[in-house]
Amino acid sequence: MKIALFAENYYPYICGINPILRTLLHRLKDAGHEVYLVVFNVPRVYKENKDNPQVIMLKGMKTFKFIRDGFCTSFCFNRKKNLEFLDKYKFDVVHVHGEYSMSKMALAYAKRNNIPLVYTWHSLWKDIMYKTVWLPGLLSAAYVEHINIKRLVNYSDVYTVPSMKVYKRAMKVLHARKEPILLPSGIQVEPFLEDNKEKIEQIRYQYRLENKKVILFLGRVSREKRILTIIRYMKKMLKNDDSLRVAIVGSGIYSAHIMKWAKRHKLQDSIIFSGPVLNRDTTDFYHLASVFVSGSKMETQGLTYIEAMTSGRVVLAQKDPVLDGVIEDGKNGFTFSKKEDFLFKLHYILENEDKLDNLKKAAVTKGLEYSSNIYIEKLQKIYQEAIENHKNKEKSHAKTTK
Repeated sequence: MKIALFAENYYPYICGINPILRTLLHRLKDAGHEVYLVVFNVPRVYKENKDNPQVIMLKGMKTFKFIRDGFCTSFCFNRKKNLEFLDKYKFDVVHVHGEYSMSKMALAYAKRNNIPLVYTWHSLWKDIMYKTVWLPGLLSAAYVEHINIKRLVNYSDVYTVPSMKVYKRAMKVLHARKEPILLPSGIQVEPFLEDNKEKIEQIRYQYRLENKKVILFLGRVSREKRILTIIRYMKKMLKNDDSLRVAIVGSGIYSAHIMKWAKRHKLQDSIIFSGPVLNRDTTDFYHLASVFVSGSKMETQGLTYIEAMTSGRVVLAQKDPVLDGVIEDGKNGFTFSKKEDFLFKLHYILENEDKLDNLKKAAVTKGLEYSSNIYIEKLQKIYQEAIENHKNKEKSHAKTTK
């Protein structure tokens, strides 16, 4: 099968969809398919991926800094020329990951070549954009959800969502006219199952974490992740206990704001900023942590939670519909809804770290359910279903035109 993945951006930009795209490129290729990622050739993407034979870059231009640091949106220079350039690839199926310019390109290409289209709705833009750019963001997101997404769903032969949280939004926005397939994204679980003790000790030495209990946040450092909210909860705790350290692993413009706050409250020695970290090194940060915490209410699946659980870490996360069926409070992790709840459970985890082996084993078991092997197996069936649906649609159309 010849598969085209269309996306708004790719590495080195920071976006939750990019690890999923990387998994798809590698695992679908391993399964014997010819798979390509189609993105615009904005400077950073071009520089990072110009030698990657699986990445096809179309002529486009980066727009203004949009929504958050590290996220890139682009627009097309000449759609007709780009479509003509893509025609030579003769793809069997198109899989769209995004709702902006590239989604329109994917839709135009699928229509032009009469091939099946699969769409995955990853992001709840209405929630994200209202929290970051307020009213202009809300208006823009409303347009995306009610115009662009509806257009994609109406044309798609199959569309998927990564969690029940997005499933419910899809049913509400689309008034149940076309039901999505629930397909949680997968991760390559193998790297998270074993710890590299030598590398972990190097990290502890580098960041002066010897004999410290590490409270870990890993991901994009942005306002909607509510990292500072969590740190404020722990302010008194960090001041009174020098054995605790908060490690913020990742990058984003909100890092500077957190650093200023930490300095103002004399907590700069208690909060460690790693900056951007290579994917292959994130496993070591998970394994050195005593607990993984998150205050985000904006996740549509929360792959970092899955990665932490697969690593055998205790997760303490903001209660949110996205975690329904993922974290069972007190059984394979913990959830909280307010400050008192967070502090009580964090104290319990840190004081009983050596007594939570059964909970950690249950976390690993749940994490393994999100293996990329399972994800790719299901996705291949969805591609086949899309191809069959498209054929049936054509037959139905032929009959009505007779």
